[in-house]
Amino acid sequence: MVLPPSLRRAVRYVCFLLLVLPTLPLLPAELPSRAAADLTWQAVNDGLPTYDQALALAFHPSDPQVMLVGVAGTGSLYRSRDAGATWLPSQAGFSGQPVYALHADAQRPGTFLAGSGDGLLRSTDGGLTWRRVSLPGITYAPIYAL
Repeated sequence: MVLPPSLRRAVRYVCFLLLVLPTLPLLPAELPSRAAADLTWQAVNDGLPTYDQALALAFHPSDPQVMLVGVAGTGSLYRSRDAGATWLPSQAGFSGQPVYALHADAQRPGTFLAGSGDGLLRSTDGGLTWRRVSLPGITYAPIYAL
């Protein structure tokens, strides 16, 4: 019986895996207790809605204190001027739809794009105000990734 080339490649691949995988070192099941003890976490959600999910995060390219977070829920978008210690709504131009994606333009600091349930929006003032971006031939489309 002659096997087709694609099936022969698949058989060789499976044989390779069966031979090589048992020789690979196993990863530790958990972090050593000392390393885990050195890890600390701090909440940075003062001003964010309690039960909303953060869907997107963007940092100002030249000012690390300025951050934006897109959420699923009524707030849509929040802005921080103190590296996430406190957050304020930045809803001018939004209709309350979730913000699924954020992008900071490194070539034009202060310019952000937001992909939302309302489509594509742009801010040129560091995320304070937003305007809808018209996409040719598209009247309405949620934007999930940028």
